[in-house]
Amino acid sequence: PENTQLTVNVSARRDGEIVQYRGENFWIGHDLDRPLSASEKGIMIPKYAQFSLRIPEHIKSTDELVVSFWNRNGKKLFINDVKIILADNLWN
Repeated sequence: PENTQLTVNVSARRDGEIVQYRGENFWIGHDLDRPLSASEKGIMIPKYAQFSLRIPEHIKSTDELVVSFWNRNGKKLFINDVKIILADNLWN
């Protein structure tokens, strides 16, 4: 929908507890507003959004990554599909 205010959040759990980093709950957020809010002549255009992130070094391979969505303005929003790909970065 127009004026979408959606953020995808990634956090982590270790032994059932939220991972702490520098004394605060660790999380990374990416706003998906811009790629999802598109219309042409008032007609919504089906869109998709994607983002990538580097998993920080303080996250252990045994930690559980948690992905969630925050609908910041509460407007109805339907997510048809979620695809998560974990890939090694060979260049860095």
